[in-house]
Amino acid sequence: MAISISAQSPNFTIQDPPSVTLTSPNSGSFTHNQNITIQWSKSNFTENVDLYFTSSTTFSTANVIVTNQSGTSYTWNVPDSLAGSNIYIWVRKTGDSSVKDRSNNAISITIVNYNWTATDVTQFSQDNVNSTKTTFKTVKNTSDATQFSVDGVQTAKRTWKVNQIASDVTQFSTDTVSSSKRTWKYINNASDASAFTENVADSKRTWKYINNASDATQFSADTVNSAKRTWKYINAAVDALQFAEQVSFFITKSLPSANDTTQFIEDVVAAIAKNSNVRQFTDSATESFAASYKTGWIPVSKDLDKNSMIRRVNFEYHSADPINVSVYTDGDSTNPVYTNTLSAATNKQTTNKSLRVGRRAKYFMLEMSTSASTNSNTLIEDLEVQVDG
Repeated sequence: MAISISAQSPNFTIQDPPSVTLTSPNSGSFTHNQNITIQWSKSNFTENVDLYFTSSTTFSTANVIVTNQSGTSYTWNVPDSLAGSNIYIWVRKTGDSSVKDRSNNAISITIVNYNWTATDVTQFSQDNVNSTKTTFKTVKNTSDATQFSVDGVQTAKRTWKVNQIASDVTQFSTDTVSSSKRTWKYINNASDASAFTENVADSKRTWKYINNASDATQFSADTVNSAKRTWKYINAAVDALQFAEQVSFFITKSLPSANDTTQFIEDVVAAIAKNSNVRQFTDSATESFAASYKTGWIPVSKDLDKNSMIRRVNFEYHSADPINVSVYTDGDSTNPVYTNTLSAATNKQTTNKSLRVGRRAKYFMLEMSTSASTNSNTLIEDLEVQVDG
């Protein structure tokens, strides 16, 4: 009798690695009087980014544009000293050079020359410009009631005093104002319905509830027991169903029902056919070997209506022949959108190689193959695809 056994693993999460993409500029020509807007997108991290520029495709932190920049864009005021036709702009996760990207193509920055024409109506001589400071004086006209001389203006600080006028009921002297704190006391007048005493006690009190005579059961608050109790539920006689505490477990076998259109036989016989010969290859074999691997179709993100970025493909491999890599997308298994070749590697340790794909798709398939040769030792130890899902 065959027994069917199944198991289910606990829930787990597959987290895509962090990545950043420089979306603009990826090409173009700019001048010194033109600001450049740099834009990027982040995936699977919230930290800020650093921006740099280089004169080659090799990453370096020598030329800083800005560091620890938040958001997804930055306006770069190009330095006057910077010029060239092979400038690359880089963005990386702050402090982490393993998460970075650059402009797809080089940009050029040129110097702007200004030519002035002799259309000025008035001629000025720069040699006769007077740079001395002049002090201006304002003279009051005769209609002013009081004459002031700006030469005799007094700059010393003065303290002003406000004197109460005779209409004030109470006179105050600003010279004897006291800034000390006072405690005020409220005196109830005769119209107050309740009198208050100043001897109010603010000490804490413990209140006790005493049941009155109308309570059916008397409780004493002083003898309340706070210990925890375990309650037991007892079935009443009116329960319609009785339950037994002993439950038996059985392993059942599912038999096909009468309406199954196809019957399956559970007993499988494994046998080796007679008259079979196994030949061993000789050292001077003339056979040709070729390796071919395909992954099948893999979705780039959970949302199949969204075109996401296939960032990179990382390999760990060992092969005496070069490995041809092809990437197919969106159901087209004939025309690859990306091809590349991994060089042969016969070291004792496996070789790591990363290929930058940079293609958008809903789902993709990888194909890795070698040409026919006498080598039979092609091994792909590990394969990793970085995507922006």
